[in-house]
Amino acid sequence: MVRQITAAKWQLTRRGLGPWARVYRPAHDGRRQCVQLAVLPWGALDTRTWGSARQRPAPELAQILGDYATRVITPRGSAAVCGLELMTALRPPTRPVKDPATGTWASGPGPGSLTAAVDPAPPEAPDEHPVVAARYPRGHQRTPAEVLDEEACEWIRDPELLTDAECARPFAVGIDVNMAFAAAANRLTVGLGAPVHVTAPAFDKALPGSWLVDLSHIDFDARLPNPFTPNGTRPEGPAWYATPPSPTPPSSATPSRRSRPTCGPRPARTWTPGTPACATPT
Repeated sequence: MVRQITAAKWQLTRRGLGPWARVYRPAHDGRRQCVQLAVLPWGALDTRTWGSARQRPAPELAQILGDYATRVITPRGSAAVCGLELMTALRPPTRPVKDPATGTWASGPGPGSLTAAVDPAPPEAPDEHPVVAARYPRGHQRTPAEVLDEEACEWIRDPELLTDAECARPFAVGIDVNMAFAAAANRLTVGLGAPVHVTAPAFDKALPGSWLVDLSHIDFDARLPNPFTPNGTRPEGPAWYATPPSPTPPSSATPSRRSRPTCGPRPARTWTPGTPACATPT
């Protein structure tokens, strides 16, 4: 198969040949031809994401994949992989660049793209990251004051708060907020620098960062989700929150990897309500 692809003047990406292989031809006049392959015998259509799609007749399967490509993005794996591809398509890391001397096209970094790997701020790092391992003992369960919890909101109203009239209604309202990430990614500021920890921050709601603040005292209508936690419940104390945006000035901040300078938190005992502990210099 690889020989046939090469003979037809196509090239494989660095990922090589797999269940979701991509072949392309070098850029010409700033444009590049690209074809996405789904190799069904190699498990391209995992049942966890695609259900029984692989059992459909070829015309129906082609229609399913075509509709997905039209409405979302060209599929190339699981729902998670396609989601990452969608974010990358909104903010591509590279772009074709023409060499004025030779007239040839080459791959170059896109505006604002990361060109070197840097460690994340400690509250943004996953548990298995070396930054976390260096700060906490093995098996330590980080608290909201030690880690940023930025999962998508998943909330339902407390059934005990439903009135008899509401219970008698035939329908409930469901809102899917997943595509909100697409709109956010399209205008997200991406950081280019290594982490920086700064004391006594001046709050800036437009600055992308991670901020430590206690918002547990703010009251909301019990019929609505609390916007400060992924599960919609009231926070129990200080926790990390990301900006932009932030609904209220924080008491402590750590600029995140989404800003040019990023930083990690100081030990929790140094954070006191009303006293900023970390910020980004302007």
